Amino acid sequence: MENTLANVNIYSYKNDVIVNVGALQDYTEIVITDLNGKIIYNNYLMYNTNKITLDDSLIGYYIVKITSENKQFAKMIFIN
Repeated sequence: MENTLANVNIYSYKNDVIVNVGALQDYTEIVITDLNGKIIYNNYLMYNTNKITLDDSLIGYYIVKITSENKQFAKMIFIN
C-alpha cells in the first residue's frame, strides 16, 4: 500500500497558496507550517482547487502538507 497522494499540485504566487488535488477525498486536511514547525494554517480542503491567502507579512519558506485517508503529500514553498 502506497502512503503518498497522487495528482497533487501545490504552488505559491505572492502570498497565495494554490492547492490542486486531482480527486478530493472526504476530510482532506491541509497544514501549512513554517520551518520551525509553527502552524500557520490548518483546515480541510473543500474543492479540487483551493486558494489560501496568507498574511502579507509572512515572507519566507513554508511546508504545505496534505493528508487524506492516511496518505500524505508535502512540499516546500516560498511566500513573497
